[in-house]
Amino acid sequence: MKLNSVEPGSPPSPGQALLGGLAAGVIAIILYKFTTTIEAALNRQTISDNFSVRQITITIRTIVNGLCYLATFVFGINSIGLILYSGQLVINSLMGESTDKQTSNKDDGQLSTTSSSDDFSNNESNVSDRDNSNQS
Repeated sequence: MKLNSVEPGSPPSPGQALLGGLAAGVIAIILYKFTTTIEAALNRQTISDNFSVRQITITIRTIVNGLCYLATFVFGINSIGLILYSGQLVINSLMGESTDKQTSNKDDGQLSTTSSSDDFSNNESNVSDRDNSNQS
């Protein structure tokens, strides 16, 4: 399987997105095992009886655990998103649709809708101006 580099402006191939998703998933699993090891090591340590030291220790433990779990779940969600994106790319390639055609059609439709609504509001203001001048 040969993968080409992604050109600017073109979507990646489904294989590239799938491999990226799998790589992110492997990293997420490794980070999860690392995070649980760190959490277990921090929980094994005893906490001082001094109130200030206890509060600082708990705060640092919470920050370290939170950052580790944050990194783990960012990679996990990224993995899920890339795998779903590769599925979307496969479906689009099977259907024969191009994302460029879809976005250009949406933009054209929005432009014509906006211009027609602007013309309508301009016509309304012109009519109300004529009515006001006729009443004077």
